[in-house]
Amino acid sequence: MFFRNVIKLLSGSSVAQILPFLALPILTREMGVEAFGEFSIFFTTTMMLGALSSFRLDYAINSARSKYEAIKICVLCFVSSFFATSIIVLVVFSLYYGKIVAKVWLTLPISVFAMSINLCLVCLANYLSLFKEMTYSRVVNSAICVVTQFFFVSFLGNNDGAYWGVSLGFIISSIY
Repeated sequence: MFFRNVIKLLSGSSVAQILPFLALPILTREMGVEAFGEFSIFFTTTMMLGALSSFRLDYAINSARSKYEAIKICVLCFVSSFFATSIIVLVVFSLYYGKIVAKVWLTLPISVFAMSINLCLVCLANYLSLFKEMTYSRVVNSAICVVTQFFFVSFLGNNDGAYWGVSLGFIISSIY
């Protein structure tokens, strides 16, 4: 049973990492070096703030003594994520209106909140031993992100789609 769960998580994580890796050269070529560099900064900022916005309370879910306690901690993660994202909204809007960041940075709070919620739900799924769901969620996240990015960047010629792909991937995998 243990090895089967490990294989499930390993296979899902592998597919979820291979998809963006294969898409990377195409997106880089389509977006151009400068636009892809700006997107990389956005993506890195999303990952850092998304992990921190729940104040890492998602780690506490695994130490819960009961399912009820785990759900309460998860709700606390949602609340702290909302609080931190509210502050990020204020900062991003002031930077945008101060003409310091581009319009696409207005999607940062959405991406951060969606990632934070997704992390909390993944920790809850881990606590509840929902390994198959965790695997599918990771693959869904990666696939939605890559498909959205390809559609907007390659077919519509709109680099903003790369930013929306990140948000959409986390939102849909959280709903899943």
